[in-house]
Amino acid sequence: MLKEMENQNKKEVLEVNEPSTSTRTNRIDVQNKQKWRNSASNFYAVQSMDLLLQQGSHKNAGDVLFDMFKNEVTGLVPIGKFLAALRTTGIRKNDARVKDIMQNLYIVHRDSNFEGTPETLKLDRETFNEVIKPNIVLITKAFRSHFVIPDFQDFIKDIEEMYWAAKSNYKGKIASYIPQLARASVESWGVSVCTIDGQRFSIGDVNVPFTVQSCSKPLTYAMALETLGAELVHKYVGTEPSGRNFNELVLDYNMKPHNPMINAGAILVCSLLKTLDRPDMSSAEKFDHVISFFSRLAGNEPLGFNNAVFLSEREGADRNYALGFYMREHKCFPEKANFRECMDFYFQVCTICNSFKINACAFYQRI
Repeated sequence: MLKEMENQNKKEVLEVNEPSTSTRTNRIDVQNKQKWRNSASNFYAVQSMDLLLQQGSHKNAGDVLFDMFKNEVTGLVPIGKFLAALRTTGIRKNDARVKDIMQNLYIVHRDSNFEGTPETLKLDRETFNEVIKPNIVLITKAFRSHFVIPDFQDFIKDIEEMYWAAKSNYKGKIASYIPQLARASVESWGVSVCTIDGQRFSIGDVNVPFTVQSCSKPLTYAMALETLGAELVHKYVGTEPSGRNFNELVLDYNMKPHNPMINAGAILVCSLLKTLDRPDMSSAEKFDHVISFFSRLAGNEPLGFNNAVFLSEREGADRNYALGFYMREHKCFPEKANFRECMDFYFQVCTICNSFKINACAFYQRI
């Protein structure tokens, strides 16, 4: 016992005198955290629109917004300041809902022969009102704090704290069941938030695309429900938990996959999309069709495809092929389904690349 305590004391002394890898990592993360904060864009405090409207001195919301952001000396609104303030509410300039505003700014910029960028324009009252008019309802809602997260800046502070707290956690392991996935960087870590009102915030490696893998299951299931209908889909796939591993070689008492969220169910859902949804399409057209649906759920952001992961996944797909053959033995697939093409289609869908910034929000809004 004494010897064990002595060894433990020596170990503790060594740990104190020589910082551990996790300690050094934490120091780096703290430095990066401070660097990120220091380089963050300046946010602008926004006056209450309600207060200005209550004063009764403004004809419309556009005039209120103009007076909130105008320069008292020039009497003009710096568009950069306006867009920065809009961003503090969670609305970004690349949000599809403010596309008309950005287009109007480009038109004003073009017609005025302004040397700077559209975002450095300074507008008078009339021009400002014309520019924001198409999206005035959304902007008014934003600056009146009527979104689901009224104080978005306070909210993202909590997200930042969670991000930095988790960044130094390396306890997990990179997925290795597919050789190509095992090469992913353990350092990549990002968080994106999108509320049901479209307020967005991102931090970290959020622009690094990755293959969707099993995240594709709810997407293909949603697509099948939309294009084929629940009655047809659930003729082939159940809705109950299996109580088994996700890739277990088992079917329910009706001899069909328990649900679409396990591998057997996802393979069968893909076979339904491949065989029954627009059967006249070629394999290439069908893949583009799925990409289009996924992109729509991602706010029309461009998606990619990782061919290396696809090939790696197909080469090491013994279990998935076993599931496929097992289901084919029990007549689970729809008639005229081409087994090999359906399996390839499943692997292709799993290796679509996405950054998943707003997909969860899209699902919530559709529900």
